[in-house]
Amino acid sequence: MAIDMNKLPALKGTEKQVAWAEKIRAERIEKILTEGRNAYAMIKMLQSRPRTEAEKRLDIERIATYQAKFDFAMDAAKTTSAAWWIEHRGDDRYEVRVTYPAGGGAPTITKLY
Repeated sequence: MAIDMNKLPALKGTEKQVAWAEKIRAERIEKILTEGRNAYAMIKMLQSRPRTEAEKRLDIERIATYQAKFDFAMDAAKTTSAAWWIEHRGDDRYEVRVTYPAGGGAPTITKLY
């Protein structure tokens, strides 16, 4: 997955805010994309060996967590306020809840940003 940083909307604010916010935005998006690539590579490697049900569930949680982060990054990338990026520069709160039905079946994934 890749995001063309040149195609993101221009940020609005003072010249100093925009310069700082562009750096913050690029770093945060790249961090999330790197985490995603690492998570998928790890899961692919782990899936090449026999897996317990608990390990398979952990894989689902890892993928769901990354997907929540990616979705957040895509939504945030549309934000044009330089001040917003500066104010939220330390926010790394991405959380998901994975619930498994008692009788088996597909899990339910709830995003809890």
